[in-house]
Amino acid sequence: MDDNELNLEVEKKLIKETLVSVDTAESGADALRLTGKKRYDVILMDHLMPGMDGVECLRRLRSQTEGMCGDVPVMILTANAGGENLELYEKAGFDGYLMKPVSGRSLEEALMKHLPKDKMIISGTEEADTVSMTPQKDITAAEEGADKAHWYEKIDGIDGGIGIENCGDEEGFRYVLEIFYRDISEKSQELETLLSSGDIGNYTVKVHALKSSAKIIGAMEHAEGAFGLEKAGEAKDMEYIRAHHGKIMELYRSFLERLAPLYEEV
Repeated sequence: MDDNELNLEVEKKLIKETLVSVDTAESGADALRLTGKKRYDVILMDHLMPGMDGVECLRRLRSQTEGMCGDVPVMILTANAGGENLELYEKAGFDGYLMKPVSGRSLEEALMKHLPKDKMIISGTEEADTVSMTPQKDITAAEEGADKAHWYEKIDGIDGGIGIENCGDEEGFRYVLEIFYRDISEKSQELETLLSSGDIGNYTVKVHALKSSAKIIGAMEHAEGAFGLEKAGEAKDMEYIRAHHGKIMELYRSFLERLAPLYEEV
């Protein structure tokens, strides 16, 4: 469960070769509808989302009277695993956490820890069952990226090696990069509207998602700028936000021109 489409696509891509069956939800309400009619083996849940966040969603999931996942392991997805947040996750009852951007290796290890043993085939064994847990390519992605990312290195402000590593391979990176590109106009306008209306709570959640998306594709300067806005939003520091919001949005929209040659017919 994640309100950020990029995160969902990356996570599906990273476990594609494991043959694990995946359902996705983009809100807490969607997730609860799914858990009300289907039992899952493990649930991955984002922390910061508009409306119902991951902590509240877990509370409601555990108390669903007619739900089917009251005792299913739930792991929190977070970009902020400081001591205070770890204490919050433990008290809330999460069964662990994964740092974003999530790597294929950490995701696979989490699934192997919580999936029923009778639904796994460990690579290299002769046992057979319904799910194959195979090593992910992200272990060597950084090395492979040196050869594969040469045409992405022409894009100012994006580190193709980081993008390929985060997305699993070059194909996944190109797909996720296109989602980022197609979303720029809508999501930048959404941030403008939230700020002008004074909705700093949802502004902070959305700029947090923007930071996560920028990290995934390797736009590290942009991610750092979004992180500054996120921290200012948490602190209600309007002076900082007003001073830096315009510059960060200008940088965000500049990727429309930088990425257009990849996805628009000339």
